[in-house]
Amino acid sequence: MAGEFDIGPLTWVKGEIDQALEKSLGCLRAYAANPAETTQLKFSRTHFHQAHGALQIVGLDGVTRVSEELEGLISETEKSGAPPKPEMLAAAERTYEAISAYLDQLLAGEPNQPLLLFAVYRDLAAARGKDSADPVDLYYPDLSRRPPRRERAPSAHTGDALIQHYRDARARYQRGLLKLLKKDPTGAEDMRAAVTAVEAAQSVPAQRTFWWVALGFFDALVARAMRDLLADCLSTLPALLQRENLPALHFHFATYDAPRRQLFPQALEAYEHFVNTGAQDRLWRAVHEGKDRWLAQARALIALEPAAREAALSALLEDDPLRADAVAAR
Repeated sequence: MAGEFDIGPLTWVKGEIDQALEKSLGCLRAYAANPAETTQLKFSRTHFHQAHGALQIVGLDGVTRVSEELEGLISETEKSGAPPKPEMLAAAERTYEAISAYLDQLLAGEPNQPLLLFAVYRDLAAARGKDSADPVDLYYPDLSRRPPRRERAPSAHTGDALIQHYRDARARYQRGLLKLLKKDPTGAEDMRAAVTAVEAAQSVPAQRTFWWVALGFFDALVARAMRDLLADCLSTLPALLQRENLPALHFHFATYDAPRRQLFPQALEAYEHFVNTGAQDRLWRAVHEGKDRWLAQARALIALEPAAREAALSALLEDDPLRADAVAAR
């Protein structure tokens, strides 16, 4: 979840960061060309530490996590005294370039989304001999916003009861994830219900905000599915049916993801009827009805306030279109 990033402080130090990165990379390349010049590696680490410190100051936590990994790689190379391996040098060079390009994009108005740096972060971890890298390391959601006022007080679980509450929520989340991986459309509902249960148990505002933001992931699943369904009904399916492109039509429904299966089972039922009978009438009816439905839903959701939009998306995921329509109509 990208938050609004204040580029003012970055603007003031961007030149110094670029200069430090350029000097650090130059020294690293000089050491790779002549490993006997060990002072070049020390200079590389010193210059990079300056850039790393500036990134910390401007509050780019995700980018700082990447720079920590690169600084660790340089330090380990310095301690080992061995010439850098080609894959290590290549990973480092890509990271220098990626950090610089990312900062340029921020100054150009792009949102702060450090997960975009995961590819180089993963390569750095591999160069350091780590088994894997987790994208969650670069996940820094915007927690500055506060969730809406609760309609009811937090759940009163304490002690062992609270521990069991969390265990139950974790088990439900895991069951839901397994369902989702098996293309069972009810999996997302179970996962959201589990996160909702955890959020409902939070009494500390900052902790509640984290779990409230996590619920946004499931709202995003629904919003993306609505977008895809609208595109299906507006263009994709009409084009495939008009051209009688059966291989593409079969492939389209074979890749129908779980949220779309849950939100619009009528399309799948119409497709199965087509497979069994060869008649397109039910598919065309689903396309026309879906176009009107998803276009109206999308317009209504866009017009809603954020809190009401959250409730409407939640109702859709819970397979309650009547409640979703009622919320969207407010």
